[in-house]
Amino acid sequence: MKRCSLYLMLLFALVLGVACEDHSFADQEWAVARDSLSDDSVDIQTGSFSLTHHYDIGFNFEVSTDTMVLLTEIQQPSGLLFTSPDSISLHDGDQLVVAEIATLSNDAEDSIWVKLVRDAECFGWARETYLLRNATPSDPISIAIMFFSEEHVGWAVILFLGFVGVIVLRVISYRRHCRRHPGKHSFLRYMPLPHINDICSPYPLLLYLTLAGAAVFYSTMQLYAFQTWQHYYFHPTLNPFAVPWVLGAFLASLWLMLLFFIATLIDMVRQLYFMRLCLYFLSMLALMAVLYIFFSLTTLYHVGYVIYPVYVIASVWYYYRYTRPKYTCGNCGIPLHDLGQCPHCHFINE
Repeated sequence: MKRCSLYLMLLFALVLGVACEDHSFADQEWAVARDSLSDDSVDIQTGSFSLTHHYDIGFNFEVSTDTMVLLTEIQQPSGLLFTSPDSISLHDGDQLVVAEIATLSNDAEDSIWVKLVRDAECFGWARETYLLRNATPSDPISIAIMFFSEEHVGWAVILFLGFVGVIVLRVISYRRHCRRHPGKHSFLRYMPLPHINDICSPYPLLLYLTLAGAAVFYSTMQLYAFQTWQHYYFHPTLNPFAVPWVLGAFLASLWLMLLFFIATLIDMVRQLYFMRLCLYFLSMLALMAVLYIFFSLTTLYHVGYVIYPVYVIASVWYYYRYTRPKYTCGNCGIPLHDLGQCPHCHFINE
């Protein structure tokens, strides 16, 4: 375990060295820029627009829906807005670049129109709201953020239902085990579960606490630094030191989650055989999904700021009271909760 911890510390030091250009601003800077930008202006002021809308001429988008339609021409004669009946269809994965930005104050739906270019023969106009609904910034991190924000609830439900299904199968298996081996049995000891009957490792606990903290930081940005998160969505970076502190804390927690997840997998493989490993892994993913959704929602209503420290204290107390390994196998050296047969090498420890 000491060698594993050393490798993780070295890996963490390497990933912190990943640096990108700092595009971060404070939310108040966006507020000042937004106030200085006139909606009645036909000419877009590049600096102010890039601060308030987080993209500019030359910015790259990628179509994220099956079909996106661009209008070939827009006109504004005599104060009335006319759009061309001719249109161009784009498809999922098409790469676009912003060529021109215009304000049409007489458009009741959206005054910002964006001219997009796919290639020399394919270009057209779209309202900004329509563009942002059907396209994402072409950076892989931005695409991943959009995918996660749209699909995380569905994946959480799937993981939870899968976990419930495995629990039912495990209960059936436990009943058969009791019939074949009469005597005193404990269902919790028979089935490894996160927090309750955890593996002999501190990394799962650190993973859950870090994940819950990341959810709190994410919701904090939605409440108090939404423009900071919006700017990060358009100009992402992996460097937690090149962004404001709330966003930096969120990014650092993601890196720590990755390291603790890898360490947990290593200890799982060392301590559990295949069937128990599959059950524990699925239950771990289900708990992670529930923790993220729970703390994200409760923090939006400010309750998460009270629940999170309580969860941290209770989890650490339960770990040191019941889950912390107290023994070491005399044959293979892995940590053990209790004396008896080693789950890894089956050596009898007395």
